[in-house]
Amino acid sequence: MKNIYHNSIFSMGTRFNVVFPFCNDEIGERIFTVIKNELNRIENKYSYFNNESFLFRINKSAYLNEFWLDEETYELLIYCRDYHILTKSKFDITLRPMIESLEKDIAHNENLIGKLGFKNIIIDGVNKTIRFENEFVKIDLGAIGKGYALKRISKILDEYDVADVFISFGGSSILTKGKHPNGDCWKVSIPDLNNQSEEAHFFNLNNGSLSISSNYYYNDTGQLRFKNSIIDPETYKPLKEKKLSAVYSSSPLEAELLSTGIILLEKDELYEIIKSKPSLKFLTINDKNGVVEKEFYE
Repeated sequence: MKNIYHNSIFSMGTRFNVVFPFCNDEIGERIFTVIKNELNRIENKYSYFNNESFLFRINKSAYLNEFWLDEETYELLIYCRDYHILTKSKFDITLRPMIESLEKDIAHNENLIGKLGFKNIIIDGVNKTIRFENEFVKIDLGAIGKGYALKRISKILDEYDVADVFISFGGSSILTKGKHPNGDCWKVSIPDLNNQSEEAHFFNLNNGSLSISSNYYYNDTGQLRFKNSIIDPETYKPLKEKKLSAVYSSSPLEAELLSTGIILLEKDELYEIIKSKPSLKFLTINDKNGVVEKEFYE
């Protein structure tokens, strides 16, 4: 096929890939340069680990004094708060200290219990300020960084009138526009929990986004390993039941927020969200003592 532009870059700790069908190299390169600049801007501004980032300054200062937010950060944090409420507190951007505690093999850091959670963040909507209730609270936007970047990139693509696009951000965050040149949609497969070479489900995407979250991975030798990154905010313990969630939404940011949050929700709670947002689609797959259960919600 002629005029297919493809490029990739390492960003936010993973590989970012774009495919623009029906786009020549000159135009594709011009758009990709704008995208790269935006990815760098977001990462530099909201990196948890970069001591020169805006987020680092918030985490350093917001317990001692009110910290003034710019409009972009204020809106992003309000969005996080709204979905914290929607997911019954399961989506939470304050759990990084507990994750770091677990990674250091501290089974359960008693000092952190009750000290984390969105309830310990005070956002003043009038003055656009933020304050932390205690010194343990830290904000980490890593769980939504890719989704927010894709939301911004979607606007860039609209400005350039790019009709057909497939973007994979680390394989777990997908943005599409239009359709595959050889079909009527972009097909994305979700791997089987216990056999990565087989598909458990297909999503057909047209101008939509998909975010996939899980609490496990397979290392280079094929051994199963659990991650400590998905923690129940009520118990402060990591999810140890092998589980995957996938969310389809027209918004890549919404998909990213929800895929992290819904992995800890029960069926009736998931149906409650679908009822309030009927355009969404959820997929959950979990392994309960060797029995794989798959549920699709729409």
